[in-house]
Amino acid sequence: MQVRRKAGAKKYDIHSLRYSAAAKLAAPGCGDELIAAAAMVRKYARSARQKVRVIGAQKRRE
Repeated sequence: MQVRRKAGAKKYDIHSLRYSAAAKLAAPGCGDELIAAAAMVRKYARSARQKVRVIGAQKRRE
């Protein structure tokens, strides 16, 4: 509820928000893998962000 309040979306439930997010990504042609990845990033944000930082650091070393 805190997140919904901050986003100004108190009247929406989390399932509706997930559905809307997936639909908005699918509309311009995003594939299932990208949509699923977006959901996983939100769920496991800390580890996903760390992985992105590591990949970025490895690319800079090349």
